[in-house]
Amino acid sequence: MIERSLELREALDNIAIADRDLRQWELIDAEWDLLKQIKKLLYIFLRATLHISHGRYPTIENSIPIFNWIMDKIEDFDKEANIDEIVKKAACNAMEKLKKYYQYTDGIIYTIST
Repeated sequence: MIERSLELREALDNIAIADRDLRQWELIDAEWDLLKQIKKLLYIFLRATLHISHGRYPTIENSIPIFNWIMDKIEDFDKEANIDEIVKKAACNAMEKLKKYYQYTDGIIYTIST
């Protein structure tokens, strides 16, 4: 939805300008920039999800490398200078959640699968 909105930005702006009732929902440039940054952050999770979701082979043994990859990408994302603080905060929250669940990868199911 974010990707499609970014693609249709000009049309959405024109609709909001043309209809007084919709003007309150028109995004300013800074909000469009935030959407681009959010899209970039969410793309990390999309790639991981697509990689682990296909059904050609079992993927439980890939979960630890995927966790590591996601955390590395979030760290790289957080280091970027052009990312707004609110988006960095979202990335930080995602990292904290990943770390919370990462501790469970020491379980027997992961040991057996590798």
